[in-house]
Amino acid sequence: MLGDEGFLHLFAAKRRDAPEGIFARFNGAPITFAALGRMADGVAAALRRRGIARGERVAVMMRNSPATLGTIFGLAQAGVIWVPVNVQQRGPGLKYILEHCDPRLIIADADLVATISDSAAALPDMAIVTSAIPRPPTGSKRCWRARRPSTSRRPVPPTVSPSATPRARPAIPRA
Repeated sequence: MLGDEGFLHLFAAKRRDAPEGIFARFNGAPITFAALGRMADGVAAALRRRGIARGERVAVMMRNSPATLGTIFGLAQAGVIWVPVNVQQRGPGLKYILEHCDPRLIIADADLVATISDSAAALPDMAIVTSAIPRPPTGSKRCWRARRPSTSRRPVPPTVSPSATPRARPAIPRA
């Protein structure tokens, strides 16, 4: 039964007591409590470095993947409000969601950055954080890069080098 501590308390106990236990499988590959915990720790740390505070909203537009699980758990660890955004959403519908959920940050799959940009959502000084193509969580080296959404309606390349934009941050390794 889930007590007042919530699912993070239960997850932390399983991570401590059975780190190599399988939390889930993705395309047949196991995701252990330890691997998911490392991914979540990386997300929570990255949010803290960006100054995202407890109770602030972060929109997440990611397909199902181990990285998505790590992101959701990392948001919970940081006390941030997860605003899930359907990856199939486009145009005015996406614009409405992004403008009305008042996110402090958007985390999206790299190939969805152009979709966000094409929605023409008014996101002043908003960073979009992207991740590399998902790899299995065991031993993977994933990174996030920050970028501003384009103010034009033309597609934005899915990757950017840290020197290409003033808002870009160095890559953050994720275990």
